[in-house]
Amino acid sequence: MVVTLFLTPYIVSKLGVRRFGVWSLILVIASYVGLLDLGLRASFVKYVAEYHTRRDYEAINRVFNSGLALYLILSLVIIAAGFILRDPILRLFKIPTDLFADARFVLLVAMAIYSLSNVFGLFQAVMTGLQRMDVTNLIALGVSMFRVLGTVLSLELGYGLRGLIASEALALALTALLLVLSAFRLLPQLQVSWAFYDWPSLRRLLSYGIKVQVSRLADLAISQTDKLLLGYFLGLSPVAFYEVGSRVVLTSKRLSRVLISAIVPAAAEMDAREDQISLCRLYLRGSKYLVMVVAPVLLFIAAAAPLILTTWMGEGYELSVPVIRFLALGHLVHLLTGVGTTTAKGMGKPEYETRYSLLLLAMNTLLGIALVIRLGFWGVLIATPLSLIISSLYFMVLFHRLLGIPLLQFLRDTYLQPLITCSLAGLPLLTLNAVILRTAQAQGRLVNLTILGAEGFLFVAIYGGLMLKTAYLDDYDRRLLIRLGQSLLRA
Repeated sequence: MVVTLFLTPYIVSKLGVRRFGVWSLILVIASYVGLLDLGLRASFVKYVAEYHTRRDYEAINRVFNSGLALYLILSLVIIAAGFILRDPILRLFKIPTDLFADARFVLLVAMAIYSLSNVFGLFQAVMTGLQRMDVTNLIALGVSMFRVLGTVLSLELGYGLRGLIASEALALALTALLLVLSAFRLLPQLQVSWAFYDWPSLRRLLSYGIKVQVSRLADLAISQTDKLLLGYFLGLSPVAFYEVGSRVVLTSKRLSRVLISAIVPAAAEMDAREDQISLCRLYLRGSKYLVMVVAPVLLFIAAAAPLILTTWMGEGYELSVPVIRFLALGHLVHLLTGVGTTTAKGMGKPEYETRYSLLLLAMNTLLGIALVIRLGFWGVLIATPLSLIISSLYFMVLFHRLLGIPLLQFLRDTYLQPLITCSLAGLPLLTLNAVILRTAQAQGRLVNLTILGAEGFLFVAIYGGLMLKTAYLDDYDRRLLIRLGQSLLRA
């Protein structure tokens, strides 16, 4: 999160708005390559966790090698297709002539990076299935530092877009090496051999993974389709302003993904033991903890959006303020389904997420096209949160029928109190920021950063104080918070 926040204004200042728009657009296009993993990585997490619970290492090797063979073939096909189709793709999105050569190089390398990431992502999926996210997160942290260094060096030496994508390629190589070494260390029984290739295992992976794949399409519809529509209908500048605003929201969203990353393997283990009581407890407490973290983060950035952008990017990004506020509302509702979707996948029922993801994908695409033609930039801002809210509520109805938990009571008991408390904590910030921003430019970024930190402290103090005075936290929750606080102090 810190790397993204600090690097973005630096990259924009070095590349300029046009080149940054090209960079963002190409990464969006190349990210669609990730869809061609057919959802196998999610399948790996579920089946590695299940087979490891049963100590069935032969089944793990059959699943792993079957998926690895398919991914290697897909990677070769993707790289070849990228070489053939790169020029037509770039012409479709009206890349300027003076940037076309750099864009062509960046697109081809980016497609290779995304396709090879699928291959080495299998080793990460093995470690996630073993519930060793501590190792994968440590690797990600180390590589992010390497990526910062590569980005700064490439831009300072004047390599521009080509230097940026070369830095990403080196980061992938380092990530791949660390993932492979760590996977074999944590699971010595893991073997790479064609002898383990097994069609029934691959068919089982695909049956599960294709359902998960639809959910990934929805993620792209949320974060990428908007930029494609803006680029096609309105040009590169709106893409850049939208990218700046969406990065604030999506960077904050990563926090919730860290919180729920352990749920799929844990739920798969409980499902393998047929422990329905633990599954329900996991869902209820997980949802409770998720809303306690997600609601204050997203509502704070919505309330403080003008000051955040002025402090982070400087003047001239006022158009990104409504992007943050609209997307924060939609993603808040969408994130509250996170525990349910991951629990369902751990239970071997990804089709529950698939149904609502299809609805989200269709709504976001059709509404986006209709509204961007009619309302321009504002049409995209309306289409995305509306699609997120309607589809998320649809999923919760389906999933609560599966678990037999009354939905209205769940919403009242789990979500109502944190949302009300966050709203009360955010109201003073709206008034305070209206006064501060009148003199924000004269004060400078350092002063604004200090003010922003003070606002964050005030917001957390009000929110935390109000929450502790309610009966929302039970004795188990309070003991857990004390243990977490002690762990942080020791760290």
